[in-house]
Amino acid sequence: MYSLPQFSKDAQWKPLQGGSINEVYRITDHGESFVVKVAQSDKHPGMFTAESAGLHCLRSYLNVPSVHSVQQHDGRVFLILEDLGNGMSMDNDETFFASLGEQLARMHSVQQHRYGLNHDNYIGSLTQSNNQHDNWSSFFQFERLNPLVKHAFDRGLLTKKHLARFDELYRHLPHLFPDEPPSMLHGDLWSGNVHCGENGKAYFIDPAVYVGHREMDIAMTSLFGGFSQAFYNAYNSVYPLEQGWQYRVPLCNLYPNLVHLILFGVAYLSGIEDGLKVVKYNMSR
Repeated sequence: MYSLPQFSKDAQWKPLQGGSINEVYRITDHGESFVVKVAQSDKHPGMFTAESAGLHCLRSYLNVPSVHSVQQHDGRVFLILEDLGNGMSMDNDETFFASLGEQLARMHSVQQHRYGLNHDNYIGSLTQSNNQHDNWSSFFQFERLNPLVKHAFDRGLLTKKHLARFDELYRHLPHLFPDEPPSMLHGDLWSGNVHCGENGKAYFIDPAVYVGHREMDIAMTSLFGGFSQAFYNAYNSVYPLEQGWQYRVPLCNLYPNLVHLILFGVAYLSGIEDGLKVVKYNMSR
């Protein structure tokens, strides 16, 4: 097993599930426990430093794990985190999902200055460009959609017909989203990235942080199983969503669907085509 200077030779390393990109372990040493992510130093440069910075951005607003350190040792990088425990079942737990909704709404309600971030990071194993912009439609086009559309087209995952439809979308983007101030976002908010601690406390984990339009976080909660209605009720009690947000969900989810198209293949193409239909829906209203 791996060796780190701050842990004794008797430290116990137990593999944990859920690490599709990096190895994840629980380390128990002298009665203390930590969660440790492990990656090869040259595989995803700066990933753990960016994740640590993202958790720091969120800490003022959300329950997130504490970062103990980021270390390099023997050709690997280690992100050492607070151990939140094995967790409790989140199924039909209205209190848990209500806490998530309230926390997220409070964060989103704090106005930020520009879209983007002062550093780039990752979403999954893909790099995420966070160059700053003064308006959301520009950021969404040039930092979120354009790079992945090109990547997917170059790999034969999108056709020229798809490119033409994205070009049409870009012409209409300034009119598709409600005009709202920028919000700090978790950035990768699906059900696998929330955690119910052993005390029932609701935590957010594994972020891909940036400042963007808050509907991006809300839309992503509908992917891969979705969140309880208690989440949306609690969110709206704190910071109500603008009318018609449900119709913009496929538009917002163009980004995570492009990420998954590139990482996992054409099963995600239908979600992208649904997102591109939002232009025609809005033109017909």
